[in-house]
Amino acid sequence: MGRVLYALLLLSAVAIAQEASQVQMRTIDTIAACLLSGVPPQWKRVDMLVELEAPMAGAGKVQYIVTGADGQRAPFAPCDDQLPVRALPEAREAQPAEHRGWRAARLALEPSGDFRLNFDYPK
Repeated sequence: MGRVLYALLLLSAVAIAQEASQVQMRTIDTIAACLLSGVPPQWKRVDMLVELEAPMAGAGKVQYIVTGADGQRAPFAPCDDQLPVRALPEAREAQPAEHRGWRAARLALEPSGDFRLNFDYPK
């Protein structure tokens, strides 16, 4: 449990460094806590992919993949498999208007606390 808290604190610090809004930081922290509750003890990376049904939709599908210490990738179950599908669209209002129509989001977490959150924006 201490490792999870440590990772969450690092995520918050990194989010601040990336100039994330307060809403985005809370969203990332919430999703990270849920993801980290389902990873095996030895992991190298967690990937989450959210694909909405359409831009601005509040529903979609999500995939979770963990890369273990042996480098093998496998699906896993977080605390709530639909939490990111609900949380990311709720945080959309904090994004600039031209970026709110994203259809997919990818979050990658590492044990060090490093993370990347990328959106597929409309063209």
